[in-house]
Amino acid sequence: MGVFVAKDSGREWARYSATNENFLRHGLAPTMRWLIAVALNKSWLTYGGLKRLLEESNGFSTIFPTRIGWVAGAMMETIQAIEPDAPLLNVLVVSQTDETPSRGAGEFMAERFGDRRLAAPGYKKQHPASWVGHFGKAASEVYAYSADDWARVYKKVFG
Repeated sequence: MGVFVAKDSGREWARYSATNENFLRHGLAPTMRWLIAVALNKSWLTYGGLKRLLEESNGFSTIFPTRIGWVAGAMMETIQAIEPDAPLLNVLVVSQTDETPSRGAGEFMAERFGDRRLAAPGYKKQHPASWVGHFGKAASEVYAYSADDWARVYKKVFG
């Protein structure tokens, strides 16, 4: 449900509270567009960067940083429900500290690469070289998709 938009000393209040329902309705499509843009530049977006984009460009109230992984995962689940073989676009949301995705991406990588260990709690910290290798492989698949490929997937998923 949206939040009333009002002005206070020239500052505009958020249109949407940071709820799962609002993320699903108003956050997944722009998240996919931003991630496609960074994919085409063979780059990534930090959790903090995505948080700021959703707040400043898409009208969300303050989002706790830990919620951004949920947004990326929900976006990927939405994509996979329609295009099961699409590359793991969600892995391009990364930690500013180590420039790799958080453990939430492990479930997606485990499924993609047939290695259930990637989904285990603590795997990223216990096996950093393996984590980075799998992330690199997943990111390479994302980067290999063309602008036309991504446009086709986006249209199928979000119309």
